Amino acid sequence: GTRGTEADLAAQLDSATCQVQALEKSSASTKLQMEKVHLDHQRTLRELEELKRQHQRQENDHEGHLTARTKSIVDTMENTVTRLAEKLQAKEEEIAHLQTVVHQECAERRELTARLQLLENKRG
Repeated sequence: GTRGTEADLAAQLDSATCQVQALEKSSASTKLQMEKVHLDHQRTLRELEELKRQHQRQENDHEGHLTARTKSIVDTMENTVTRLAEKLQAKEEEIAHLQTVVHQECAERRELTARLQLLENKRG
């Protein structure tokens, strides 16, 4: 009877290990995607600041207003920044969720390891 239980536990442990590794890989890849989104976001913000500075210069130069074209570009970029910020937020939530799952899987794995150790001690 004990041998079967041990084999079951060992199999569960292997399966949990594989799941943890897959989750860690997924979490790492999500982190990379998030860093890329973050960099894009930063770059867009810089470009937006530059456009606003140009606009300021234009206004100072001839007390005019934003040309329709520049205004449209600024609006588009502001929308893009908003969308990127929302994506970033979603990715951060996704990562937080993955981290929770990884912690649960690790706890489960520790428990299985402990049970396996107990069985081996009983046998030995």
